[in-house]
Amino acid sequence: GFRSPDDFNSNDEGNVFLGCSHTFGIGVELEYVWSYKLNQIVGGKFWNLSIGGTGVMSHARILMGYFKDLNIKNIFHYAPFYPRYEYIINDEPQVLSMSRYDETWRKQFGTFCEDSLINEDQRRFMYDTNIYAIKGIAKELGVNYYVIEGDGGYHSADDLSLQARDLMHHTTEYQHKIFLEFLELYDKDLYNKHKFDYQPITNIEDYLNNQKNSII
Repeated sequence: GFRSPDDFNSNDEGNVFLGCSHTFGIGVELEYVWSYKLNQIVGGKFWNLSIGGTGVMSHARILMGYFKDLNIKNIFHYAPFYPRYEYIINDEPQVLSMSRYDETWRKQFGTFCEDSLINEDQRRFMYDTNIYAIKGIAKELGVNYYVIEGDGGYHSADDLSLQARDLMHHTTEYQHKIFLEFLELYDKDLYNKHKFDYQPITNIEDYLNNQKNSII
C-alpha cells in the first residue's frame, strides 16, 4: 500500500506526493523522508502516492486514478529521468525498467530496445508527455504542481549521515537535500524560516544510543 498514516478522503485538504522509492523513502524512517518533512511544514493530509521502481508513466496513471476523489492542495513530484515505462498487461499495470537492460534482452529483442526505448529522444518524449499530463490535471484542479527532475543516481554513501537500511537508497542527508529543494521551490520565506529544521541523522552513534530497540 501507500506509505501514508492519513486516511484518503475527499473532505480533508491534503498534498499529493508522486515519485518512486526516493519519495516513498525505502530504508529510511518516515520522519526523515523528504516528502513527509515537507508536508509537516506545508500542512494538510499527507497523501504519498509514490511506488518504488516506477517512472513518470506510472505516476501519471496513479494520479489519474485518485485526483477526483481527493481534495488536493498541492502536487509535489520528484521525478528522476529513469527509463521506466508502464504497460497494461492482462488488466494489470506492469513496469518495464530499461535500466535492467542487458545481454539477455539483446538476444531476445535484438537492437529494438536500444533503438527505441533506450534512446534519448524517445525517453525524453515519454517523460515530457507524462509531466505535461500531470500539469494538465493540476491545472484542471486549480492547484500548484511542483516538479524536480533530480538526477538518476542512488546516493547511498555520499555522506556520513544515516544510510538507508538496504544500503542502496538515499541517505538521510540526501533526503534532506531534496526536502530543501522543494521547500525553496514552494515558498522561499518558509525555506529561510525552516532550512535548519528537521535535520538529518549525522551522528549515528547518538542515534543508535537513543533507540529503544536495537536494530542489529
